[in-house]
Amino acid sequence: MSSSIVYDPQSHTIVVTLVGSIDELEMNEAAAEVVRLAKQHVCFNVLGDLREAVFAVSTIALFGQAQEFEQAYGPNSQAKRALVVAGHSEDVLFYETVSRNRGQNVRLFYDIEEARRWLSS
Repeated sequence: MSSSIVYDPQSHTIVVTLVGSIDELEMNEAAAEVVRLAKQHVCFNVLGDLREAVFAVSTIALFGQAQEFEQAYGPNSQAKRALVVAGHSEDVLFYETVSRNRGQNVRLFYDIEEARRWLSS
């Protein structure tokens, strides 16, 4: 996995860029780093650039990931997560639905600028 997970102080956003095949371990490590940076910078906006990622994870792992974010941030928190994909992705669509069902503010985008505008609104 080629990834980058950084805090951008200018936009007060955690920017996650995942590239290549992402397995469950890599997904969990990325999520843990997002939570760590969120706590360190008191930052609740996350921009996930998944346009070049291919997820090789089970449905139950995606469900568990949404559950872990709920535990880290709390339900109905002020956290906003924008997920940008290149095209239709059943995995990311499922993750968005599960997260929203848990009261999380997560939205799927196909355009990174639109995602940035949503995060800043």
